[in-house]
Amino acid sequence: MGKKIIIKIVVLIIILAIIPIGWYYWQNNINGNLGGNDLSDSNPSLVVMEYMQYTLGMIPGAKINYEAAKKLLAPDLAKQFDDLTFVPESYCIQDGPTDVRITSKIQDKKMNWTNIMVEAQYGNEWSEMWNFQVVPVEGARWMINKIECL
Repeated sequence: MGKKIIIKIVVLIIILAIIPIGWYYWQNNINGNLGGNDLSDSNPSLVVMEYMQYTLGMIPGAKINYEAAKKLLAPDLAKQFDDLTFVPESYCIQDGPTDVRITSKIQDKKMNWTNIMVEAQYGNEWSEMWNFQVVPVEGARWMINKIECL
């Protein structure tokens, strides 16, 4: 093969690789998912994880920010957040876990909510701890409507 053909093939491969990457970043930038900390537009699981990072100081990626956490709560639940005991009482804990993980996601389209089940790690043990009910709100966002201790 000649040098010109090899150069054309390499350029074509580069273009074909750049187009999908550019499309991905363009779409995510339009949706506001790049460069920001607001995951609440993405999906219910990400809203729950972000809320836990804002309120549980010992988990990986923790960034305590109660004002940001309140913005992820439905209005009726956010009103309760003003009480200093809201975080430990809503989680039914005295000490925070060292890690958390989502174990299941159950969506009820008829009732228009999603339940996110979360396990917490204390030491080497994992146990099911919470059920977060997450509801869609305007602008394709999700908010936590209820936190249930298990």
